[in-house]
Amino acid sequence: MDIRCALTLLQLPQIGRKRYLEIITYIEKMNINTNRNAFSSVFERLGLISRWSQEQIKMAEEAADDIINNCKKDGIKILYYKDADYPLELRQIDDFPIVLFFKGNERLLSESNKKIAVIGTRTPKEKSKYVAREVARFIAENDGVVVSGLAKGCDTYAHFGSLDVNGKTIAVLPSPIDKIYPYENTKLAHNILEKEGGLISEYSPIS
Repeated sequence: MDIRCALTLLQLPQIGRKRYLEIITYIEKMNINTNRNAFSSVFERLGLISRWSQEQIKMAEEAADDIINNCKKDGIKILYYKDADYPLELRQIDDFPIVLFFKGNERLLSESNKKIAVIGTRTPKEKSKYVAREVARFIAENDGVVVSGLAKGCDTYAHFGSLDVNGKTIAVLPSPIDKIYPYENTKLAHNILEKEGGLISEYSPIS
């Protein structure tokens, strides 16, 4: 399954992770060639042909192409769940993302034994801010990779702690990589990339 076909399936209405895996398992079992004309045949065999019109399939293909082009333009890597550099930690959970989007230092993706999450409340007291920053600083000083969200509060201070000592940190975004949220942390996201860290998201670029 190439990434274009995967993205096309994921753009169709009512295709979640579970349904996607059912379809891809069938495609692989039957050794179906996933060219642009194959989806109708697959859906028919699975009894899903009435779910989506040819126009919906065409629109899904166009949306997939837009995502791929946006990623190329913005230097964003698309990670399919079967790729060797897809984070091993995520593949081990039941509801893993089918596709991820990553920008930054790709070497960090394979350093499973070095990643440590530092997370906490969005409204920390001063002591909690200090602890989050110092814990992340300690991890970075000992060659670890700090992983946190990009939310206000403890997540932000965890990244600060790693960056304080020129450490490596990965921010997990609740938004597309090209639309940083919260907006106030746009500069922080840029600093993470400048210090050879990374940004990762389940959401496709929309620029």
